[in-house]
Amino acid sequence: MRDMSLTRRICIGFALMLAVLVIDLLVVQQQQRTSARAQTQLTEYVEPRRVAAWEIERNVLYTAILTRSDLLEADGKPRAAMGRGFAATRASLTKLTALPKEPDGARLFAPIPLLVERYLALTDTLVNAGAPYSAEVDRRLTEARETLLANIRLYGELQLQKRRIAIQAVDTARDRVTVSASVSIFFCAGIALLISLVTVRSIRRPTRELVSVASAMQQGDWAPALAWAE
Repeated sequence: MRDMSLTRRICIGFALMLAVLVIDLLVVQQQQRTSARAQTQLTEYVEPRRVAAWEIERNVLYTAILTRSDLLEADGKPRAAMGRGFAATRASLTKLTALPKEPDGARLFAPIPLLVERYLALTDTLVNAGAPYSAEVDRRLTEARETLLANIRLYGELQLQKRRIAIQAVDTARDRVTVSASVSIFFCAGIALLISLVTVRSIRRPTRELVSVASAMQQGDWAPALAWAE
């Protein structure tokens, strides 16, 4: 290192800083791609599926309230509000059906359409038949409804889990970018400090030698000057 010129030492220092910055840039780009994939997964797939499952659950509960009200009246006349409940439930099911699904989600979703239609068919049959509200009717409706809701909630819980994973991936990528930038800053600062120290030493040592030679020349001793010149 002592045999290197000052210019060469500075060039090596800046080359190291450039290498650190390039590595940091590659790390940042990789983490940005990871974050972008997680955000895409969250906004375009997971969240729409979660919302659609929640809409089905809400509309099924809304339909259950209307069904109970109609059965208590038991006049066998279809209600417009109940028809809207059926339409809203089927619309939310169609929305969820159209969304792309991963294998684990597809398995949980598979029984939901059949359970929806089974529940709606049962409520429609009981209301149109004018069946009086009884413990047996309530048991049948509750069993069909809770079986459907249990499957919907399992599917919704899976989407919530995927949502948490996607958010965690985004947070992890952001934290890694922060750490990488901090490490790069400290490393570059260390290299800059090292370059400064080497530069000072490279200037200070010849300066001291020159002062010593000049002092010897003032005293009539030319030997140090001749040796320094060589």
